[in-house]
Amino acid sequence: MLAVYSIQPSFLTFPVQGCQNLLGQSKRPAQADRLAHGDAYEDNGLVFCTHQGRPLGWRNVTRKFKKHLMTAGLRAIRFHDLRHTNATLLLEAGIHPKIVQERLGHSDVAITLNVYSHVMPTLGRDGAEQLRDVLRGDARADNGDSDAGEAETDDATAPGTDPVSR
Repeated sequence: MLAVYSIQPSFLTFPVQGCQNLLGQSKRPAQADRLAHGDAYEDNGLVFCTHQGRPLGWRNVTRKFKKHLMTAGLRAIRFHDLRHTNATLLLEAGIHPKIVQERLGHSDVAITLNVYSHVMPTLGRDGAEQLRDVLRGDARADNGDSDAGEAETDDATAPGTDPVSR
């Protein structure tokens, strides 16, 4: 199942499989509010809304968020910091920056890389190591080549020689 959320002028689509139970739980109070308020209830199709069905105000969201942080014994952070935490955790987990860019709704992957490149300090070193492996011929073992596991040895890749560091 996919959910589509509009962030003008684009749309974000992501799987909500793990969120179905939580979304279902949020519907129950909304249904009770709908019954309690009758015709005064504004059905705007919102998942999270006031008791009258109207969009939540940012001040109320911030107040509730800070209350939940305090109850959980966590330090106070801004609600927007969750966005940065999400991006940081995804990049640290090795998720491709293009995927993170799409999830954040950035117009270009360059924005994501400019903002979050500090999260990936080993990116340059990892890239150099991968290039070294390709030049050595070690990359075949990782890409499913048919002779994976058969090490070819010649002067350029003999043990103790490194074509990259020559």
